[in-house]
Amino acid sequence: MLRSLVGSEMCIRDRYQRRVREIGEAMSAPEHDGEPALDAQISRYLRAKDALREKIKTHGSAYFTPKTSMHTGLYNQAATCYMNSLLQSLYFTSEFRSMVFQFRWNQELHPPKHKCIPYQLQHLFARMQLSSRAAVSTKDLTRSFGWEGGQVFVQHDVQELNRVLFEALEMSQMSEFDSVKQLYTGRIMDVIQDVRYPRAGTRSVQTQEFLDLQLDVTPHLSQSFLQYTCTETIEGWDCVVDGERQTVVAEKGFKLSLIHI
Repeated sequence: MLRSLVGSEMCIRDRYQRRVREIGEAMSAPEHDGEPALDAQISRYLRAKDALREKIKTHGSAYFTPKTSMHTGLYNQAATCYMNSLLQSLYFTSEFRSMVFQFRWNQELHPPKHKCIPYQLQHLFARMQLSSRAAVSTKDLTRSFGWEGGQVFVQHDVQELNRVLFEALEMSQMSEFDSVKQLYTGRIMDVIQDVRYPRAGTRSVQTQEFLDLQLDVTPHLSQSFLQYTCTETIEGWDCVVDGERQTVVAEKGFKLSLIHI
């Protein structure tokens, strides 16, 4: 096998050197009827150049870039950078990636392969893991979304896309995806409390579940959480103090009771 590869490489190198000599000879050839030899070389060069431009137009210049790290990127089709960020974060969640790889397409249960979101997501993850290229395309996945033409130029909401993607996985009737939301679901408490009398009667707590949080971008994730959970003062909050309804000064803020990082 190694001998075959070495021989192939030497053959390619010899062919390249011979090609360089041919071009040099053609360029130094004397003029004769408009330099036909040189014209032929230029014509071939222009055809190759046009073919290369078409490849770059179709795949992007990254198509020709070899992978320099163990990770694989995603092409930005138009305005799909938000989607690429979501897909990368899902891919690097090992539990979610394992769920996707366990999916098995069934023609009796699922739509055609080109319209089946779990199937196309699985193939995308496989290419991200096995490709020798620096980046791979997401076109097959967006086609399974039903996106055509200019829809890739529209900046969709990443949180809504995340919910739609999870719902599509749960609708695939595969038991592996039954717990996909549990993997990401957290709980948050909306707390309002009297500043002077922090007792049960002067405290309002509402608990709700979430799949994602909108955090400010800071140098550290912990700082983003601190900003999200910081309190604000409410003037004139109605509550019951010692059996009497009063208007007090209160603090309002969020407290995270369950979160997956």
